Amino acid sequence: MKNNLIIPLDSDIGKQLHEASKSQRAIFFAGLPGAGKSLFLQQLTIMAHNEGRRIHLMRWDGVRVAFETPELLLKYPEINGFTDPVIRKAVGVWARKGMADWHNTHSNEKDLLVGELQIVGNRLVELVQPLNDPLEPLLRSSKVKFFVPVPSKNIRKRIEELRTASIANPKHEKETRDAPINVVRTNWKEVYQLAVELGIAKPCSGIPNYEPKIYEATYSHLLQHRNFKILGINTMFPAKKSVYDFDIEIHDLSANTSEVTKAFDTVEEQYTAKTLKKAVKGWGNV
Repeated sequence: MKNNLIIPLDSDIGKQLHEASKSQRAIFFAGLPGAGKSLFLQQLTIMAHNEGRRIHLMRWDGVRVAFETPELLLKYPEINGFTDPVIRKAVGVWARKGMADWHNTHSNEKDLLVGELQIVGNRLVELVQPLNDPLEPLLRSSKVKFFVPVPSKNIRKRIEELRTASIANPKHEKETRDAPINVVRTNWKEVYQLAVELGIAKPCSGIPNYEPKIYEATYSHLLQHRNFKILGINTMFPAKKSVYDFDIEIHDLSANTSEVTKAFDTVEEQYTAKTLKKAVKGWGNV
């Protein structure tokens, strides 16, 4: 599997990912779509596999599938590429329980959970919120690490170009589920608006230009209750395959039918339409 590594192990990023792959209980890549999370996740899983770890994955695009059956999509349809708020919240409700169950049933030190979360727009934001439940001590501990890839302006532009091309001509079926460019740019606008609220950025009209420093500062705020590390990305790593090709054994965490039903029931019990809208809109409150 070493031949599938495109990030040199002796590079700064390679060293950080490699060390984490050997020592952590769980590793998450947080950030906007179009920031390189999927590539770094793929590369880290290969490194971890080479170290004898058993890989378990929790990714937004993977876990939400169980919550988007044809019947549920009729009730909670996707609009212009955006997942319905009820589904977003239900996935988040399940995610904490799903991770806790995984932690309890996979206690061997060889088992490693690797995740990907956007946070923006209430997509798995529950994993970074300080909640009073049995999972919180683990999420706060040094055994769980959150990486935030922050691409330079030029790298971000190139990633967007590659995403447009991969959606049009996918090398892997999962690339068709990648957030389209309109969603990518709207997500950045949401992050920028949060930065304005936090006093990190100045107000502007329209879609603001991507600014790495603003992005870094905003996600540092979102991850203030977690053990996190910023990865400054100034180099393009030419992928040989789709970032969804692993060529190793992986185990995707997903909710079963009863867990999906319970998650939706929990959301409907805890929120009205008005309070849910407010909660999802307030995803930056951590």
